[in-house]
Amino acid sequence: QAKIADQAKRYDDMYDFMFSLVKKLESCELNIEERNLLGVAVKHVVSAKRSSWRVLGAIENAVESKPHEFNLTKGYKEIVQQEIESLCLDIINLLDQNLIPNCKSIEARVFYYKMKGDHYRYIAEIWPSHEQGAIKRAEECYDEAYATVLASGDLRPSNPVRLSTALNFSVFKFEILKQPDGALDLARRLWTSEEETQVS
Repeated sequence: QAKIADQAKRYDDMYDFMFSLVKKLESCELNIEERNLLGVAVKHVVSAKRSSWRVLGAIENAVESKPHEFNLTKGYKEIVQQEIESLCLDIINLLDQNLIPNCKSIEARVFYYKMKGDHYRYIAEIWPSHEQGAIKRAEECYDEAYATVLASGDLRPSNPVRLSTALNFSVFKFEILKQPDGALDLARRLWTSEEETQVS
């Protein structure tokens, strides 16, 4: 069903199908195809809401001198913020309760910790009042994902999960932590190891 929903671009349905599948599997691990389907579903559902939040933020800035329109837009934006936070927390809980405890492969562990870091990052983006706690948890998750990559020889530098982890961790350092040098260093280390692999 999830694959059909993906083809039909029914990502909300796809997300629900994958969420139900994870709950049914209980102590079993998702295979690579199922894990990728979950990643696609989560990415599309959350991205759509984050895009709406950004648009409402731009509208809010544009009508700042018009109190009535500003208040309407601000209220609507807060509704979307709550939807994003609720969705992110649902995903984090699914990871903590079902996916991370049952994962056996290094790649799956990196994938899930990266996903967990991403969703704490999204919460930090939308709620300044929750920012510090969410930033701390996001950094812990990205650190765990990247430490797992470095400690294991299983994931080559060209591995898509390793690459996406390095990319998202770099984005986090640049946009959230405001550490451009740290982001650049992370990317440089990845690029260096990629070049060394190609030479060898």
